[in-house]
Amino acid sequence: MTLTSISPAGQWAVYILECRDGSLYTGISNDVMRRLDQHNAGIGAKYTKSRLPVHIVWVEASENRREASIREANIKQLSRAEKLRLIASVPQGMPIFAGHPIDITLQN
Repeated sequence: MTLTSISPAGQWAVYILECRDGSLYTGISNDVMRRLDQHNAGIGAKYTKSRLPVHIVWVEASENRREASIREANIKQLSRAEKLRLIASVPQGMPIFAGHPIDITLQN
């Protein structure tokens, strides 16, 4: 399954990426798909640039940029094991999304 869109456009979200080397990267964006494309084009974060490709393993919608930034900071304080538990806590049928609902379109 390939993620093709996240809406509504402009909604802030916190995301966790898994890098090629298995490491995890946490960030925020108001357009997660655009940001994923930037990461994979090597113009995202310096951390991910040398660990391509990356893919989304978890996304949580936020009310606004401030809330997304606070949540991002909290997640960055978690250990790797705690982040993996967070990712694994997503209910079946929602392979990469958690927290507040986000409308998505998936393509097989």
